[in-house]
Amino acid sequence: MRLVVRCFLLRFSLLILAITISARASAQTAQTTPSKIPGTIAGRVTAGSQPAAGVEVLVKPGGTAPGMDLIQSAPATTTTTDSDGRYRLTNLAPGSYRLTAYAPTYVIDGGNDPLYPGRAVNVGEGEVIENVNISMRLGGVLTGKVTDPDDRPVIGEMVSAQRLSANEKPLSPGLPDFFNGLWQTDDRGIYRIFGLEPGKYIIAAGTSSEGAMAQMGSAGGTYYRRTFHVNAIEERNARIIEIKSGDEVENVDIKLERASTGKTFAAAGRVVEAENGKPVIGVMIAYIPTKQGAQGLGLGNSVTNSQGEFRLEGLTPSTYRAFVMGLEASDAYGEPIEFEISGSDLTGLEIKMRQGVSISGVAVIEGSTDPAVREKLSNIQLFAVRSESTSSQSDSLSSFPVIGQISPNGTFRIGGVRPGKIRLGAQTMMVQGISLLRIEHNGVEVKELQLNNPGDRATGVRLVFAYGTGSIAGRVEIRGGTLPSDVRLGVIATRSGEVGLAPDFKMGDLDARGQFLIEGLTQGTYKLTLTARGTATNKPDLPRIEQTVIVQGYTRQDVTLVVDLSKKEKK
Repeated sequence: MRLVVRCFLLRFSLLILAITISARASAQTAQTTPSKIPGTIAGRVTAGSQPAAGVEVLVKPGGTAPGMDLIQSAPATTTTTDSDGRYRLTNLAPGSYRLTAYAPTYVIDGGNDPLYPGRAVNVGEGEVIENVNISMRLGGVLTGKVTDPDDRPVIGEMVSAQRLSANEKPLSPGLPDFFNGLWQTDDRGIYRIFGLEPGKYIIAAGTSSEGAMAQMGSAGGTYYRRTFHVNAIEERNARIIEIKSGDEVENVDIKLERASTGKTFAAAGRVVEAENGKPVIGVMIAYIPTKQGAQGLGLGNSVTNSQGEFRLEGLTPSTYRAFVMGLEASDAYGEPIEFEISGSDLTGLEIKMRQGVSISGVAVIEGSTDPAVREKLSNIQLFAVRSESTSSQSDSLSSFPVIGQISPNGTFRIGGVRPGKIRLGAQTMMVQGISLLRIEHNGVEVKELQLNNPGDRATGVRLVFAYGTGSIAGRVEIRGGTLPSDVRLGVIATRSGEVGLAPDFKMGDLDARGQFLIEGLTQGTYKLTLTARGTATNKPDLPRIEQTVIVQGYTRQDVTLVVDLSKKEKK
């Protein structure tokens, strides 16, 4: 459970970090390199067997990690199809892109992976890529009504549609609903989901705290158990709905069920300074259920008031852990607390804020004095995490990353970290060409910082980054068989020598030609790993494909990866 909690919180934190910096970093990623000859992508868009005229076609720089394409805000290059459905996108800087068409009621063949929307297209210098065609089909429609146990319409309730494989298993188990798509009921409790890819689905609504769903700022409302059509609490009992292209399925109704006791409860308390009991104003309280299998994250009523008071609502009988989050501007940290809801409201909770430790220093780019490159540092978010030294679950929550920012002059400071062994990390996956090389403290390279006492300060920390424009380009050859059409291949390049909290990696998708391109690599040794994902019912047992590549300076390394489907991966 401790590992599950830690991983969930870290993933949640990284997503928030990525959203925070996406606008600035993505805009830099999209800049054209003047010294390179731009390329062109051209093709035709069809709807069924007919040309699709007047459809907007757009390309954006490809993301470097799952889900990044969903939150990147770099300006897209767009055009509109002519009367014959043809389009042409010109003046594209060499690089990797994702191509799609904007047609909300249609399904784009091969472009509906929620983590990797659109199709990968890798453009070489001066390359003109013709016949990159987009085929669309009219999507399906689902509509129904969501009601409460008294048959009254539930207004503003989120409804999710989870697609199933041919053997009726979720295609994306554990994937948050916001990746699969969410729709909201209107003032009549009616929802309408359109543009659905043909297939089998289960439909659900409800965000009770006894489920394993994130509750973002939902305190104060009415909570219902996660309920599937038709009126099923367990996913295995949900009625499966089959959608065909252009079909509209009506009356997919959901009658929500309240929590198992029929009532939800509240937990209230205060946040105070541990030394003197003074109220702590303006901090946000989050909580998680601690029962087996629960991975939800809930937020309380905004922030603590002038008396340091908070209130967590919509809780069902269970055990919980509450903690303070969002303290990047503070020098204090909050001790997590555990509590139990057993059939009544709970009061008198107290979270104590204690003095933490701080880390400060400077970030530099080794080997570069270019102001434009140095400016990229301010788009990098930093985070500090206390390394776990015990098996305590509260330690996991105290290891929620504390965020810091690199200032325009290159300095940084992170405060409010719990004392102990501290590790630093940098969010660089959305800042093109930047990698963290090493961390130094007082001139000595370190992996972690030992700050045991409240108020301890580590000054003189130096984060050394590198800027690279190297790349790895190549192709993948498939031998000994054929991959299912819905399997998508990608290549991960992981730089040797882990620095900070996570390995430095970049990703590249294979396009329709079997080619991939991974850019923005600093000098070093990389391990290439072939990955397979997608919606295949029977995912192929691919052999493990790895290859070591050395990137030197600003060079481009060309490689070929061979996949022999007749060879099975050794377990």
